[in-house]
Amino acid sequence: MMVAQELSKDTRLQQLLDLAREVGIPFQLVPKAKLDKLSEGEPHQGVIAMVAPKPLLDIYDLVQRVEQAPSEQPPLILALDEVSDPRNFGALIRVAAGAGVTAILIPKSGSAGFSPLVGKASAGTLELMDIAVVPNLVDAMERLKKVGLWWAGAMMAPDAIDYDQYQYSGPTGIVLGGEGTGLRRLTREHCDQLIQIPLAKGVESLNVSVAGGIILFEADRQRRQAQQKH
Repeated sequence: MMVAQELSKDTRLQQLLDLAREVGIPFQLVPKAKLDKLSEGEPHQGVIAMVAPKPLLDIYDLVQRVEQAPSEQPPLILALDEVSDPRNFGALIRVAAGAGVTAILIPKSGSAGFSPLVGKASAGTLELMDIAVVPNLVDAMERLKKVGLWWAGAMMAPDAIDYDQYQYSGPTGIVLGGEGTGLRRLTREHCDQLIQIPLAKGVESLNVSVAGGIILFEADRQRRQAQQKH
């Protein structure tokens, strides 16, 4: 862990350093300019921690998670179809963690990938969220269909139903499209149902992380309600 030496006397940072000493986390005081460079100009509040990369899942891991999920707590998978903005990716990780998503599924090509900006936008939840990276998103969706997952794709379309009319209480996968392009054709065709968020006149779409938050927390609400009935 590195701490800006110019801010080392700050009361909150002193508390953090005391805690680091207690649990044996090494740290060093460095010029703030070094932290500015490491954070690529993003705000860092005077502290940067270096951690090992979180292990990623593959499709075999994800299939096993879905197959082994208890019936009273069915899996909820979030698939991102080429979400390329790291801030959106990080925000969606944070939303998914908050809504109790089992895992996030992304294609290897066309996605934002993992960077300090993604980690910061996730507000630490990147370490909590299981993420699977696959060569082909459609193939992965098909594999998960075969073990009982139903896919709902978010997009405005004549055959889409309102997001709060869909039933999320069973094994569910939710697919969100990339910025500007939405769901790709093959991804859309492999969804069992299209869902949409009704918008006021003149508004064409929402930011993908905002849309994801609305849909995921509706899914969470329905699933919590179903558990209470049991």
